[in-house]
Parts: sequence; structure tokens; C-alpha cells
Amino acid sequence: MNYHRLLICVLLLLLCVSIVIVKKGVCEKIISRYKCPVYYPVWYEPSCFPRILTLKDNYPSILSELQKLPINILDRPRPTAIWTKCSREWKSYFKYLKNNQGWVIGLNSDGDWLNYPLCVYDKPSGLNSSACPETMHVLRQIKGIRMAGFSLLKAKGRIKPHYDSSGMQYNSLTCHLGLVVNGKSVLIVNGQHKEQRAGELLLFDATYTHAVFNFSNYDRFILYLDMDVRDSSC
Repeated sequence: MNYHRLLICVLLLLLCVSIVIVKKGVCEKIISRYKCPVYYPVWYEPSCFPRILTLKDNYPSILSELQKLPINILDRPRPTAIWTKCSREWKSYFKYLKNNQGWVIGLNSDGDWLNYPLCVYDKPSGLNSSACPETMHVLRQIKGIRMAGFSLLKAKGRIKPHYDSSGMQYNSLTCHLGLVVNGKSVLIVNGQHKEQRAGELLLFDATYTHAVFNFSNYDRFILYLDMDVRDSSC
């Protein structure tokens, strides 16, 4: 009789242990599912990435080439898909850019925002890059560029809030070099404001929602680039 009681107690103990183990596994799955993501800083110091400082050093020559470019808008609009995934749509568009020079209307723009692609994944875009040899020479010194080009925001224009696949979670950051900034142009990233200035660099995580407002009566021009940052000194 005592033997049977002991056996029952052992079985009950094993059952309790099994239930605890199962519950623990379930809890761990639930916790991992709802675990808060790792948050990264919004802004970064350009000095942490010495190779981009050459942009600031070569500001006059980059500006000079920009000012010689005609403002002609290409007939074919940019694809709506995420460019970093290199979809068939984007591959076709990159081929189109090789033989066509001009500006592209920004995504979800009313025509206030134009882009002038220069290179993608360290490769020249075609006629656009051929028209800017000095700028391309500077960009070639910066390894790890995923995309680069000029950006025009018209007077009193705005770039609507959006986010991109350029951030620390993707081992990359977005860099802006102010080229023509007359008056107040504000870049807002995750609710934090910074003014864009000619000859100055701004480095930020573009996976956060960001927008730009040009409050001035003049068009604003910058050089933008999305770059790999895995060799940061910070």
C-alpha cells in the first residue's frame, strides 16, 4: 500500500515538473514575441565616420557641378517598391537611368521634391553620374555607399513624413550635405528638429519617421547618401 502511494507521489511530482517546464517555454515564447526592440540614437556625429568628412572638404566643387545641371524631369516616375530589395521593377528602372539624364519626382510628392540619382551600391547611375565627374570622384572615396544623389526641395515645399530602410538595424545611416540652403530648411527625425545648412553634414537613422520643411522662398539642394556603417569608429 505504501509502495503504491509512493509511486503515485513520484508520478504527481513528475507531472508538476513537466507542467512547469512547458509553462516556462510558453512564457519565454510570449516574452520573446512582445520583447521591446532595441532603440538606436536618432542623430550621429559625422566625425564617427571619417570617410564622409571628404564631402564637407569638397563642398565647393560639388556645389559647382550641381549649379550647372539643368532642372529637367524624367518622364518615367520612380518605382514605389523599396529600392534596397532590388526588385525587377527597380532593376528595370536602374537600366533606364543609365541612358537618361534628369531629375526624378520623389515618392508621394506633389512635385515639390526631386531627386537626381548618382550611384547605387557604389555603381554610377549612368548619364547623371557622367555629368558630375568631380562629385563622383569624391563619392568613390567613400566605400559602402548604397545610394547617393542630389535632392531638390522647392521653395515653401515639404517632404511628407516617411521612413526608409537606412538605419543601424540595417548597418547603415543616411547622410545629408547641405549645398544650397538660403533661409530656413528643417529636417525633423522622430520629432527632433535640426536646421539644414550649406556646407554642413547631418547624419541620422532614417528608419525613424522623418520629414523636411523648406520655409524659405528659395529652392533647397542637398547631396544625400545611404551608406554602410559597419566600420564605424564610434
